[in-house]
Parts: sequence; structure tokens; C-alpha cells
Amino acid sequence: MWSWQSTFGLCERANISWDTRITPGLELGLKVHHGSQHRSCAGFQYAGAEYGAECYCSNTISTANGGGMEVAASECNMNCAGNPQQKCGAGYRITLFSKTASSNPLPTGWAKNFCTVDQSVRVLDGYSYSDASSMTPATCIAACAQRNFLLAGVENGNECYCGNSVKQAYPTKDADCRVPCSGDDSQFCGGGWRLMVYIKAPSTPSGPNAWTLTSGGNSGVVMTHVAVTTSDTMLVIDRKENNPLLKADGKPAWGAVWNLQSNTARPLNIVTHSFCSSGNFLSNGTLANFGGHPYTDRDGEAVSDGQQGIRLFNPCAASGNCDIYENPARIRLTSDRWYPSSTRLHDGSVIILGGQITAGWTNSESVNNPTYEFFPAKNINGYNGLQIPSQFFKDTLPHNTFPHVFALPSKKIFVAANNQAMLLDWENNIETRLPNFPNGQRVVYPMNAAGILLPLTPANNYTPEVLICGGSHLSDALTGEEIDAQHDYASAQCSRMVLDAAGIAAGWKVEYMPEPRIMSEGVLLPNGKVLILNGGKTGTAGMLIHLHRAHINSIVDSR
Repeated sequence: MWSWQSTFGLCERANISWDTRITPGLELGLKVHHGSQHRSCAGFQYAGAEYGAECYCSNTISTANGGGMEVAASECNMNCAGNPQQKCGAGYRITLFSKTASSNPLPTGWAKNFCTVDQSVRVLDGYSYSDASSMTPATCIAACAQRNFLLAGVENGNECYCGNSVKQAYPTKDADCRVPCSGDDSQFCGGGWRLMVYIKAPSTPSGPNAWTLTSGGNSGVVMTHVAVTTSDTMLVIDRKENNPLLKADGKPAWGAVWNLQSNTARPLNIVTHSFCSSGNFLSNGTLANFGGHPYTDRDGEAVSDGQQGIRLFNPCAASGNCDIYENPARIRLTSDRWYPSSTRLHDGSVIILGGQITAGWTNSESVNNPTYEFFPAKNINGYNGLQIPSQFFKDTLPHNTFPHVFALPSKKIFVAANNQAMLLDWENNIETRLPNFPNGQRVVYPMNAAGILLPLTPANNYTPEVLICGGSHLSDALTGEEIDAQHDYASAQCSRMVLDAAGIAAGWKVEYMPEPRIMSEGVLLPNGKVLILNGGKTGTAGMLIHLHRAHINSIVDSR
């Protein structure tokens, strides 16, 4: 059946035209000319009437190009061509109807995960069966759960697959998983070679593995950047905003020291705008924070341009009063950097790489900063303390800000941006390109993946290996307005490479997480495994183009 849902701004019309006789509310009366045939919207999830005489059918509501936003019902004020007593949208306003599905909830603890392309090497290969008359997501999940599987998937309307790990995954839009289920045609069971995956969330741990949220304190400042500075303190750096923690002058702080013992925050006095910066510890224990955000005047206070900022913090005891030190007139970067990355080198100094010369959703040739520099400054390779050009940061446009950067035992630097990677011999200014990430995986802002340098141990002869998990497979030609935060899935791919001659020749080894993930973090655990946590499943980072959270945290074995 069809039920009235709401009114939305129209998003897309691709391959869809209209019939001049439309009466919304009648399933067989909502007709669309698709290609050379007239057909009803009965096989779609959504039907909509627009401009009095236009009908549109779809299985999704797209947010691309500003669409998908609910507006007042009064804006759908045009009479229907087939029945003037009813309303059929208006100009670029669509009266939307949605199909009411049968009440058949998923088993407790299970959730929809993502739609993915399936192949002869199945995404889930633990157990499978088909049922031409009674397949639904719930019946498939029940069959998988009975066999102690943690993942279940439905495909082609009547097929069920189970597994405990994802063997390969190429996430696609949910619209590709819209074949009606053989057991209930108001529900969807994947598509032709399209698997809708469901996941069982782990139960909350108890006993020695349990954890609780510390209460009794408020950080006072949004924890955009956080660093543990002593056994009792953390440094917090944010952007200029209306934080509840106040400085001595009564104005909001955007930096703080968090006391791990008392769960209290002490405000810091930052001079330049530190949002979108990078930071590292120097060899003497000083934390240096680099780059930042342009001049900002908000909440009754102006803050200086921080794009060349260098902020120094010498940690002290929790009872101390150490503060951020800045002297922009004398201590600053040689160029503007918004979203740079940095890492400490073997000589104790820091290299600062990439970024933009102003803020924006992503980079472009006009605002790119394709260089690197050092703090303290170095007279090296003919550049006396100035920034050094990098072809890599030209070739990786537009998505190359906040690159992944790791210092290696060879003294070289591993750098990844967009879908490319290199080894930088900064002592001789030589860039050695590595193989591109497989399957178009993009790994840095705004398509952030988790990046980790795996443990260097006697067992692996201290040979470096990097692991990059998540990100996105979307084209880097898409603008922010063209990305659909609800339906464009992130990447489930993990790429790893051993960074010696044999490992580089072998290329990237690909594994898969149980769900797509973007804006996540990777943490090395004491047992050498990697915890992948936080982030979302759809959209990208920045500018509100991110929607669905990830359901579980993942463990990747580094061996």
C-alpha cells in the first residue's frame, strides 16, 4: 500500500519523464514513462507527484544538489491534473509517497550494514541457501544466527549468505539492493549480484573487559586535537568557538589542559587560530602545533590568522600553570598551511607537509600548497629555511590534505594522499612513488581512512609495514554538492604494504573490514593488533557530508 509521507525538494530526474494524467494516492494511477514503456511505481519504494502533472518513481531519496530537504506542506500547492481536489506538488516541490512495508523487524542485535557488489568469490562464503517463496532479511538472519554467523546477506530476492568475515567488498548504493523479497514483496532482498549485508553487533563486555564512561567532569573545550602530555594531563586544542570553558578575561577558551585525576579543565591562552592544524612532540618533549585557520571574528572576539602559526607547549605537572607559547612576529611557518600533516624526524626536528593556503572542503590548484618545510628550519638541498616544492602534492590533487605520514627506520618518510603513496628521502629531496591504492581507494581528507604504522619488532627485523583501512572509492571529480551523504558508502577495504624492496614489488595486500568506515582511527593494542574505531559508513568528512555511524569497532591482526 502507499501512505502519504511528506514533501521534499526534488533531487534528480535522470531517465524519468511524466504522464499528463496523474492522481496521487492510487498505486496504478501513478505512472512513469521509463524508456519506451509506461509503467506504474508499484515496483519502487517511493512515488511522487510534481508540478501538477509529473510523476516520479525511485527507491531512494537523494540529497545531492540540495534535494531531499523537507519543506512546508503548503509549498506543494498545485492541483493535480487528474483530480483538482488533490495536490500534486509544485515547481521543484514534490508530494512524496512511500510504500508501507510489512511489520517484520530484524532479530534483536542485528542491523543493516551495506549494499555491495557480489562476485564469484562471494562476499560471505560460510553458508548459503535459496528460497523461492519465503525469503526475507529476517529469515536469512535467523538461519545465519542459528549457525553462529555474525554476518548475513540477502541477494537477488531469494538468496541468503552467511559468514564471519567479508572476503571482498565493493560498496554500492542501496538502490542497487532493491529486488523484492520472495517472502514479502514490500521488503527488499538485495539485487542481481548485489548483496545487502546485515551485521550482528557484539554484546557489551562485562567483568575484566568492561569499561565505563568517566563522569563528573566536562572538557569545556571540544577535543578536536588531543595529546597525552604527562601521566596526569592531556592537551586539548580546538577552534575559536563558543566553548563553555572561559579564560581569565571571561571569553571562551579554545585550548585547555585536562586533568586526568580530577576530571577538570584549565583554560589555555592561544593567540592564533589553531583549527585545522597539525602537531608533534619535539625531541625535548615540547609539543609543537603547526598551521591552522584563517582570521576569524565570532562570538564577540577576533582571533588572528593561524595558517602560519607555530604554537609551543612545554608540559608540566597537573598542578602547574604551563601555557601555550606563541610569537607570530618571530616564530612562524614560511607559508600558509590549512590541513597540513607533520611527523618527527630521526634528528628530533619535525617535517610539515602539504595543506592549502586557505580553507575549503577540498584542495584545488589555486589554493594548493605543494611543499614541505621543517621546524626548526633547515638549510638543505638549496632551500635555506624555506618551503621545498613537492611534485607528489601536485599530482594528488584534489584530495591530498591531512596526508598520512610515517617516519621510517631508513630515515625516509612514507606519505599517502588521495589514492597514491610515496617514500620521501627528505635529506636528498627525492620522491619514490609506490603503487597506487587498489580499487581506487582514497585515503585522506575528505575521504579519511585510518592509517597505522604496524609494530617494528625483532620478529620482523624492524621492517616497516603500513596499514590503511577505510576511506572511499568515490571519484575525486565529484564536488561536495554531488555526494549523497545518505547513500554513498565509504570503503571497507584495508590495504597493507611491507616497505622493503620485496614488499613494494609485491604491492598492496587487500583485506576487508566487516563494514564500510570513514573518519575512523587506528590504535595499536599491546598484543600487536589494531583497533579500528569511530567514524561513519556513508558520505565523507567535512561540511556535513556524513550521515550513518558505524555499528561496531574492528580488530585487524597485524601479523
